[in-house]
Amino acid sequence: MTPAELQEAGVTDPAVVAASIATDPNDFPMPPGGHGQVRPNAAGAAILVQEVVRCKPRKVLEIGTGSGYTTTLLLRAMPLVRVVSLERNSAIALNAVTNLVKADVYRGDRLETFIGDGSPCGVVNQGNIPPPYDLVLVTAAAPLDRLRRLLFTHPIAVCLIQGPDGAFISKFMRYPDGAIRRFDVCPIAGATPLEQGVV
Repeated sequence: MTPAELQEAGVTDPAVVAASIATDPNDFPMPPGGHGQVRPNAAGAAILVQEVVRCKPRKVLEIGTGSGYTTTLLLRAMPLVRVVSLERNSAIALNAVTNLVKADVYRGDRLETFIGDGSPCGVVNQGNIPPPYDLVLVTAAAPLDRLRRLLFTHPIAVCLIQGPDGAFISKFMRYPDGAIRRFDVCPIAGATPLEQGVV
């Protein structure tokens, strides 16, 4: 994306702009057949990552590796962040690893990928980047009721929410008294629906 396109989409953070310009979505193909997923929406991914950057997390749990495009944006925009990325579909997960290696961001001290989901059994407790996580990033659109468990187990969640009129990006913050506050960011087109049972 060009700087003008990013600005028009509302992406203004310098690190996210630089990462978006340096990262071509065409370098992150999906496996043959796509497995029900669409190619990355560059503007939507940049907005998601911008919301994460604003929260300044040190460890992020990403649910939905997809092609690896959003993961790469996040790692390039936040040089000190550590990410665990979960992908339920094994073919997509293996394809993402190939893309992430080619992008030169797959390093064990900063990124680990697992075949799994956001269910209680799917969140990993092994590897070099164990829980707890400062923020959970859900990159596939899901109904709000399927995300409630995540909102009670992570202090911050940046999510694609599937509503009756389409998908939109929202940020949720859990406060010390247990209250959860929701901040709607913007609508987004072309979001991949979250599979049943993922969270």
